[in-house]
Amino acid sequence: MLHFFEPNNISLQISDFEIISESASQRSKSIKLLNHKLLGKILVINGEIQHIEAWAPLYHESLVHIPASFIPKVKTVLIIGGGSFFAANEIFKYKSIEKVVMVDYDNAVISLISANYSHPKQILTDERFSLVIEDVKSFLKKSNERFDLIINDALDLLEAPVNSFELLASKLSDHGICCDLVYRHIYESDRSNRTVSLLRKKFHTAFSLVTVPEYPGIMHLLSMWSKSPALKQSADKVKNEIQKKWAKYPAQSKCVSYDPRFLRYYLYLPPYLKTYIKNI
Repeated sequence: MLHFFEPNNISLQISDFEIISESASQRSKSIKLLNHKLLGKILVINGEIQHIEAWAPLYHESLVHIPASFIPKVKTVLIIGGGSFFAANEIFKYKSIEKVVMVDYDNAVISLISANYSHPKQILTDERFSLVIEDVKSFLKKSNERFDLIINDALDLLEAPVNSFELLASKLSDHGICCDLVYRHIYESDRSNRTVSLLRKKFHTAFSLVTVPEYPGIMHLLSMWSKSPALKQSADKVKNEIQKKWAKYPAQSKCVSYDPRFLRYYLYLPPYLKTYIKNI
């Protein structure tokens, strides 16, 4: 079980960190897995913190369950990146799942996580799960599959070719939804503005303010886009059948942070974001 810890109780002395593993690959010059007595395992790639175990639910529960709340039955899922397996772990909370494809480019990270965490073992042996070690763009160009949910946990879509948002959307089922955490924090308004502008021109959209303590700025914008009009910022009740059961019996969700009874809370945008989103 992962737990949250109050910042005042966390000692960030160097002596509190233990190096579990250090390695490198053709893709990543430096891969380090550390352990902290309160924060748990910490993955650092090329000098950047990728995740802190104790805080993982804050990001991954939002990344998966907010977009899933708009889809009555999530059956097929594509995860782009996701080498920590935390997103896949959240996905398999849905009994409706028939197929999950995770595409990641760095087998060294996959091997490191698989060897040092308990949750990947069950995922990797699940017959509904497929792991593809390949460049994501190559995979997307040749794949003819359609997915109910596409989670981008790797590509910076604004830095990729202009059609990246459309390329992902072309892989959606009729009621499918794509989601992506805007790479920079919300106070870099130009990037948030460009993302919102690109998406609202062609898709139905919704946005959520997400806390990611590991990343600079802490507050980030989760963007969701779809061809389905079911996706809307003003939604107040979840459409997902399993989340409806969680709302009735919260203990069934096994979520630490996400609660489907409060969808409006997750879709609330503060004035700073609401103003320019309305103006676009």
